[in-house]
Amino acid sequence: VWHVLAVVGVKDHVIPRLVKKTTLEIMLPERMESRYFKVISATTSDETLDRISKLIKASPPPGDIRSFTKPGPARWTKEIVTRGTMGADDAPFVIDTLTLPYDNPYKALFFVTGVDFLPDGTVAICTAHGDVWLAKNVDAKLEKISWKRFATGLYQPMGLKVVDGKIIVLERGQLTRLHDTNNDGEADFYENVNNDWHTGGGEHSYDTCLETDPQGNFYFFKTGDPETPTGGCLIKVSKDGSKSEIFSTGFRHPIGLGMSPTGLLTGADQEGNWMPATRIDAYKKGGFYGDMRAHHRATPPKIYDPPMLWLPREADNSAGGQVWVPEGKWGPLAGKMLHLSYGRCQMLLVMQQTIGETIQGGAVDFGLKFLAGVKSGRYHPIDGHLYVVGLNGWQTGAQRDGCLQRVRYTGKPVRMPIALAVEKNGIAIEFAEPLDRKSVTDIASWKIEQWGYRWSGDYGSRHWSVANPNKEAHDPVTVASATLRVDGKSVFLKIDKLQTVMQMAIGYTLKSADGAKVEGKIFNTIHAVGK
Repeated sequence: VWHVLAVVGVKDHVIPRLVKKTTLEIMLPERMESRYFKVISATTSDETLDRISKLIKASPPPGDIRSFTKPGPARWTKEIVTRGTMGADDAPFVIDTLTLPYDNPYKALFFVTGVDFLPDGTVAICTAHGDVWLAKNVDAKLEKISWKRFATGLYQPMGLKVVDGKIIVLERGQLTRLHDTNNDGEADFYENVNNDWHTGGGEHSYDTCLETDPQGNFYFFKTGDPETPTGGCLIKVSKDGSKSEIFSTGFRHPIGLGMSPTGLLTGADQEGNWMPATRIDAYKKGGFYGDMRAHHRATPPKIYDPPMLWLPREADNSAGGQVWVPEGKWGPLAGKMLHLSYGRCQMLLVMQQTIGETIQGGAVDFGLKFLAGVKSGRYHPIDGHLYVVGLNGWQTGAQRDGCLQRVRYTGKPVRMPIALAVEKNGIAIEFAEPLDRKSVTDIASWKIEQWGYRWSGDYGSRHWSVANPNKEAHDPVTVASATLRVDGKSVFLKIDKLQTVMQMAIGYTLKSADGAKVEGKIFNTIHAVGK
């Protein structure tokens, strides 16, 4: 048995040359115009060669293949309109809900995993079950939101980013750019930007998040499948898609990523095997972030790169991504870092402190509750509000399959801490509003405790005493004195023998200068002590 390949030239001469029994080389004379030709291959024997030759000669000439590159008519043309609901303006930050089109002609599900905005302000979202939808008429009142299905058939897209006016989605195994070449509101060309990493069939082996740095490079997680060369890694893809590389390793199942305006890349992994608790990190190239099954090193590491901070289940049992408040927005929180909790369906303010090369911090809850486990968020470039998306799934307090909601700043007083600094003999906490001095200086207004975690292959960690690491306990931390500094907003808590610790919890019950209640709890990590 041998291979016979025949070529039928159309409109111009095409010269075939058999290089090997299985290889045919086709020489095309130089021309400026397009030409069309057909290649027909068959596996045959000498006895049937004559019949095959007759079939080849009878084959019709090729048609104009440009017809295959022309988009067909729009398919999802039914008008879909929903009415959103506005949050009551009774707090500094309130939640408005963009009602998702759960009732739609295509029976599409809305487990929402990514969000961004087209240049005209149109909201674009992707769903875990393979769709991209566009929402228009997203105005101040949300009375008539118009929905349009833009793409479908994608493989578990878990991240979306608009770059140069085009929607790019992260599928399981591919970074895909969507084109609408005939401007009918539907994608008709799905372009592979890059698919140079491995994937597998693990139940949590998703490719999650999608962020770009100031230079336009893409970042995302390849979770699960640590037996593959890229499993459990943070992947970087060049802006043009020509190159991909492992940026850092040691990840379990993170679904949250963030990129600051200055290029600080952050993320959060979930409590589980090799993850003592939820951790928020600032990533560096070549770093190792905890999961020994995915270290991808010739010599196994003995310890992980430390996180910015740890969070106990009470604060976040399953982490989402991070967002930075734009400068000039949200009053006293301008420029601050936010963290989304998938498990608690909440949002936290992260207060960073940098000492030398060390980044550490604390987090405090906003007191907001979203409809689903919030995973990703972005600020709208036109209306300035924060839009977040989420879904239901593993270990979350979600009430709906998914959500698209926006957080709106009303301008009312922000009664929460906004900065945290560990100093030589205590901790300084800055609040957004002036505080009542009497409540601040009353030691009973403060309750601090601390504990440690153990890093192991077990699922999560118990809480271990710092004073006696073999004992399960939270150690109380004595506040020697509490002082209100001259700005009226900053508190200094004097703590004797302050030490590094994996987890600290600072509870406070105070009053503002105008008598309003100010209470909450900060969860922080101390890697280093400042001046």
